[in-house]
Amino acid sequence: MYGRWQNTISPPTAASSQSLCNGARVSDLVATGTNLKWYDVEEGGTALGVNHRLSAGTYYVSQSVSTLESDRVAVQVALFPRLSTISTISGNANLASDATTATYSVTAVEGATHYVWNLPSGLTLTSQTGPSVTVAVASTFTSGVIKVNAYNACNATAVRELTVTKATILPGGVSYSITGNPIICANGSQTYTSTYVDNGVYTWTVPTGLTITSGQGTNSITVAAGANFVSGRIQSTCVVSGVTFTASYMVSGVAQPSTISGPVNLCSLSSATYSVTQVPGVAYVWQVPAGMSIVSGAGTSTINVSISSSSISNDISVRAQTECGLSSPTYLRVSSTPIMGAISGVTRVCGAVETTVDASGNIVNNNPLNQYTYSVRQVQGATSYVWTVPSGATIQSGQGTNSIVVSYNLNTFGSGIISVRGVNACGTGAVRNLTVSAVTGSISGPTDLCSLNSATYSVPSDIGTGFVWTLPQGMSITSGAGTSSITVSITHPVSFASSNQVMVQFTTACGGTKSLALTVSCNDYTTLQASQCGVSVNLTDRIYPVSVAGATGYAFDIYAADGTTFITTIENSNIFFRFTQMNFTLGATYQVRVRVKRGSVYSIAGGACSVTLNNSIPTTRIETSQCGGTINYLDRVYPIGVTGASGYAFDIYVS
Repeated sequence: MYGRWQNTISPPTAASSQSLCNGARVSDLVATGTNLKWYDVEEGGTALGVNHRLSAGTYYVSQSVSTLESDRVAVQVALFPRLSTISTISGNANLASDATTATYSVTAVEGATHYVWNLPSGLTLTSQTGPSVTVAVASTFTSGVIKVNAYNACNATAVRELTVTKATILPGGVSYSITGNPIICANGSQTYTSTYVDNGVYTWTVPTGLTITSGQGTNSITVAAGANFVSGRIQSTCVVSGVTFTASYMVSGVAQPSTISGPVNLCSLSSATYSVTQVPGVAYVWQVPAGMSIVSGAGTSTINVSISSSSISNDISVRAQTECGLSSPTYLRVSSTPIMGAISGVTRVCGAVETTVDASGNIVNNNPLNQYTYSVRQVQGATSYVWTVPSGATIQSGQGTNSIVVSYNLNTFGSGIISVRGVNACGTGAVRNLTVSAVTGSISGPTDLCSLNSATYSVPSDIGTGFVWTLPQGMSITSGAGTSSITVSITHPVSFASSNQVMVQFTTACGGTKSLALTVSCNDYTTLQASQCGVSVNLTDRIYPVSVAGATGYAFDIYAADGTTFITTIENSNIFFRFTQMNFTLGATYQVRVRVKRGSVYSIAGGACSVTLNNSIPTTRIETSQCGGTINYLDRVYPIGVTGASGYAFDIYVS
């Protein structure tokens, strides 16, 4: 009598469904057991080889112990395409200041099952379709980076990024920005558009290698790139109602790679990894300094390097390469010795005040002791920090650490450099500098007034208080009096006779006063020199105007003391005139105005200048050669000549 045989070998364990990439082989299937065998039929058949290419469907796996084989377990296999790239993100990268919603999308990636959108603070997802999202824009949002990638059970694409900026409201209620393609290939062309402003006067400038082919003077230009164009900023300026708006936009022949990530301080390292954000379709050309070598990743966005030297101090660089060519490089300074970050601290002593506040916003310290803190971020591996300060400054505490307290002799300190170097086991690092100064600054504003009816002048607002402005005659403050920024009206001709400077005096935080000046002019007209304005002159003195480049002559309009009664005009190709050229009254005061001649055309007259003739007639004597000598009866006796004299009287006395 025979019984039924029962298989006592347990089957292997395996997930009932497995997702793999197109082109997967049997070796990619996963199961747990001994001496696994895979089949494409539930019973019978021949075991598949490990390199057998899979198709979507059901496969079966068994395990064997000695000569016994277990029952088969079914595994459902799904295959997915291998994802390679994802398109650039479409959507408005320059949001209007009042934007509340925006939509961003990528081209649907064939075979993708999911999209991962990463939104910056201030953008909130309100709806989505996978490759497209709509976001709410918070009123507080200013800028951020949107990121997206697609994936399926096979793999994921690289991350695509888009920097989004919301325009801010500028003075006058206008938000001003430039839009256009940031990529312009050599010998290609693109159009760039700035915000439209009613009655705005537009001026565009482009970097070397780009040429404006049309649109200058409007809010939209077309530019052509030369063969050697690499990168630069396009700038647009719009002036309307005395207000100037400016925006700039970075463009490049090939987009510059992102910031390089990786260690900058190399002491004790034997290897390191450096990377930039991967952009689909872009290859990367890396260069590393002597003492480093690329082990893997050349041509990609991530490289692994070996470090064979303890005295490296140079840049790692990377360029993006596309059909446009090579981009401008991105650099990262690396060194075996410590690399210092920027020095933080007050740069204008006794101008801006160093203030310490607590977490609730209460002022704890308003720097009453003339002590300023300067610091750098701590550098891993640095054992000490060496600080130096300029003459007039003293380190009160902190030498050797990453933070020092400095005081200044405010009676002698003018300006100088605070520097710091880090020290580690590999040596002393490169110096990092910060320029500091006592209250200083300059007046910003136009110096050529010829075409202007108004202008704005300003100084840094943190250099002091109690600003008192003085202006040349013909300029007057219309707004901002007493502040660091004024708007002035300009009535031509401006009189530069007594002053040709816009000046401001203010009280510094140190308690003293300081003055700044800016020389202004207009070559369309001129005046007499300041040294001859409002003074008394002799009849024979030369009277000079302030010279003007390109002038071919000058006309001197002379009025009576009231400034309205015209007397005469003296025209002169020389740069001066004398009152002896006409009959003027000694002791009288005259008003003189100057007109500039260019070619055959005279300008308008400049400001009037008061000149008084001395009430005395010049004296002279006999020429030196005849004085004290013996002459013949018929010899001529000559005086030393006086310019402008109409005759001479010889008074003769007995010796």
